[in-house]
Amino acid sequence: MSKLIGMIHMAKARLGMDDETYRMFLVDTIGKNSLRGTNSREQWRVMEELKRRGFVPRSAERSPAA
Repeated sequence: MSKLIGMIHMAKARLGMDDETYRMFLVDTIGKNSLRGTNSREQWRVMEELKRRGFVPRSAERSPAA
């Protein structure tokens, strides 16, 4: 599993998405109900949408505001 896919799964958990909600989210975001077979562009699109919905990666949480 790529690091990005791992981050997506972490974001899913931290945002409290159940499996059904997550799969609907993927369909709405990339037109697929699974990350299997996605390319890096699709994975980044998913990550950016998760951030828009409130996910903050831990490194961003620790960084001082500029």
